[in-house]
Amino acid sequence: MATSFPLLLTAEVFLINSCNGLVCLARGHLGDGLYVCNPILGEYISIPSPDKSITCWFKFVGLGFNARTNEYKVLQTCSNGESQIYTIGTGVWRSIGMAPSGTSMVHSLYSPFNSFLHGALHWFPCSFDGSQFMQSFNFETEQFRPLPPPFKGHLKLSQHYNHLKLGVLKGCLFLCVFGAYNSEFDMWVMKDYGVQESWTKILVIENLYPWVRHGLHNAYI
Repeated sequence: MATSFPLLLTAEVFLINSCNGLVCLARGHLGDGLYVCNPILGEYISIPSPDKSITCWFKFVGLGFNARTNEYKVLQTCSNGESQIYTIGTGVWRSIGMAPSGTSMVHSLYSPFNSFLHGALHWFPCSFDGSQFMQSFNFETEQFRPLPPPFKGHLKLSQHYNHLKLGVLKGCLFLCVFGAYNSEFDMWVMKDYGVQESWTKILVIENLYPWVRHGLHNAYI
């Protein structure tokens, strides 16, 4: 365990996600190096690279915690669909089979930063069947699981992927859906985890950027 971050300052470093106060970082746009750090103590560890024989043009990475064994783990899925898990302290990546369709096409730099809840990490894949679109990965069972959206298949998420923000609020998943030009959004909360009917719209904000609606946005460029 290092006590400072000198190595991280030699290249671009990006935030991936957080879990229980720890932060997962990646060096470079392709995640050439992975780190888990404690920003309070100013300490970090380096995560070794997985099997280099596996092609990984795109990859999804996330940090999670197994409360049953008190272990932190890092999940990685690659462009060929292969998924691997690294348990911190073991020094070994393990293959856990194939990830759900579209998972590997979600670059970790654009995945939710704060979406760890009930032992699972949550995100949006890039391909959808219209009925279920949110994916989760449980770090205890090491299994993927889809979760239902609040829209009951009515939203074409392939057209709105960049307009969705997912996170955790007061122990519940929340989802912000942004409208045209990001000038409005609805906030939903899943009050009963895993139950589609428990999604509740708690906030609607409109006219965030009125000049955009009136075609004046060019004046600010």
